[in-house]
Amino acid sequence: MERERLLLNDRPSSIFFDPDGEKAYVVQESSGLLTLIDTRQGRIIDTVHLEESPVRGAVSDDGEVLYLITADSGDLLEVDSATLRVRGRKYVGHGALCIEIDPFDGLIYVGLKSGGVMVLEPGFDLPVDTFSTSGGVAFLSLDREQNTLFALIPEHSRLEQYDLVSKKLLGAIEVDEGAYAVAVTGEQ
Repeated sequence: MERERLLLNDRPSSIFFDPDGEKAYVVQESSGLLTLIDTRQGRIIDTVHLEESPVRGAVSDDGEVLYLITADSGDLLEVDSATLRVRGRKYVGHGALCIEIDPFDGLIYVGLKSGGVMVLEPGFDLPVDTFSTSGGVAFLSLDREQNTLFALIPEHSRLEQYDLVSKKLLGAIEVDEGAYAVAVTGEQ
């Protein structure tokens, strides 16, 4: 059932939520806009224009920092969730396609077009780890109970599962062409 309809400045390209689900962040890539929405009241709180065009994002577990992948830059933007202002950058290189944050340890996983996953820690500017996949990673999803990471590889129509400690491939299954996301049962 539709609860509310909001008019944005441009076509949304992705949306992500804070840990409580009280705020939604809408990325409008073609215009470089980021919009903050109060989901309880169904209203737009703020819209800002970013220098680099945001593509996808994720929110830290404490809800204070947004991490944004951009189309125009090799940097992962660190954005203050209250002011929507860029407060830092981490170099990930061009070709970042997706992002996932582990709420237990705060590690940031970035899926790369070149095939692989970069692991970043919030307090450090350089990656703390990387591992290879069979192709470009379009979507990531954590299984917190099994301590594994699922990586969707559209070019090979595969969903791969990796152990987060050893970074070893645990298994893979074929998926239909056009698959674009994955969610672990029980995950919000």
